[in-house]
Amino acid sequence: MAILGFKFGRKRAEEALDPAVEAALRMRLGERLKAVEKARRADGAAIMRDDARKCRREPAYRIASAMFEIGDEASCRVIDQSYSGLRLAFHDGADFPDEFALSIPTLRFIGIVRKAWQDENVVGVSILRWSDAV
Repeated sequence: MAILGFKFGRKRAEEALDPAVEAALRMRLGERLKAVEKARRADGAAIMRDDARKCRREPAYRIASAMFEIGDEASCRVIDQSYSGLRLAFHDGADFPDEFALSIPTLRFIGIVRKAWQDENVVGVSILRWSDAV
């Protein structure tokens, strides 16, 4: 049947796969998923068993600069870093915006971060966007 040049027809039932072929496909898919998971963990996002953290923290002592608005800037210290974010220590315990720009000159890091939590003058942030400073 054709309407305005489009042809319509009945849908045909898909043919059933041979059980041996289906089992082989499932096994191949399982192996591929394991390989992808192994590669993801090799990138540094390994789950730590003794700690409830998703990513391992590495201690760091870096001086950084946070820009909240144009002209509103504060210096801070990077306490530790992980694959998913940073822990920053500020000099005063002010309430910071949810997103702000962060620059770490010694790491050649310039990026936009999102505040995940705050405990007085210590702030945990996740990295939204970043680029290498040249």
